[in-house]
Amino acid sequence: MWDLKGILVGVDFSEPSKGALRYACELAKQTRSRLDVLYVLKNPSGVFVPSSPMMFKLGEADLEKAKEKLNELVRSMPTELPEFSVHVALGRPDETIVSQAKELGAGLIVLGARGRGFLLPLGSVAERVIRSAQCPVIAHKELPSE
Repeated sequence: MWDLKGILVGVDFSEPSKGALRYACELAKQTRSRLDVLYVLKNPSGVFVPSSPMMFKLGEADLEKAKEKLNELVRSMPTELPEFSVHVALGRPDETIVSQAKELGAGLIVLGARGRGFLLPLGSVAERVIRSAQCPVIAHKELPSE
């Protein structure tokens, strides 16, 4: 396997993204890579008032709640990780995932696949990340249990 310094996994707390997180945790452990876990808030608290101080205040509260929830989720994973960081950001999920991967120096992005996309059976965010990422992307999909 190539020298993998960091893995970025995008999480939205859905079941597919939790599966992707489990996969990324195991991969990070096996490759001794740093794991960065990212949640992107699209529209904090359902409020949209550009450049409003109220928007930023509500956004900060949502960011802190999401960060706590993300830490709990990572700590609940069955794989113990030596090194991980959680990140919460505001923006479009696909653009933010790609820019965070670049900023963090991730050598791999892992995302959950929902299977709702038109062109690729992945989901629109995963499709857009695959198209624009500057590193390999794994779209992880849980296999149905029989």
